Amino acid sequence: MGYSSSEILERERKNGETEGAGKREKEERRGGAQVDVDLEKMKLGEWFDFLEVHLPKQIIEQTEKMIEEMRRKAERVHDYLMEQKKEGKVAEG
Repeated sequence: MGYSSSEILERERKNGETEGAGKREKEERRGGAQVDVDLEKMKLGEWFDFLEVHLPKQIIEQTEKMIEEMRRKAERVHDYLMEQKKEGKVAEG
């Protein structure tokens, strides 16, 4: 009998299993607690369910990092141009 991914996660959380063979990842559960997930022992359907939740999170996180970096660079360029304007090195308009 197979277990659903939520059942596996709940059993691991209750048993305190944190060690084991295979690649492990932390999955954030509702309520803020994190649980280790063994991707090596996960069934294909459970893996797809895992990806359905975590892949968008990873994409959003990386996108936010890129946007933040672009904002910082734009701010530095803006500050530089303002400094150059004050010194009269850049023509306005």
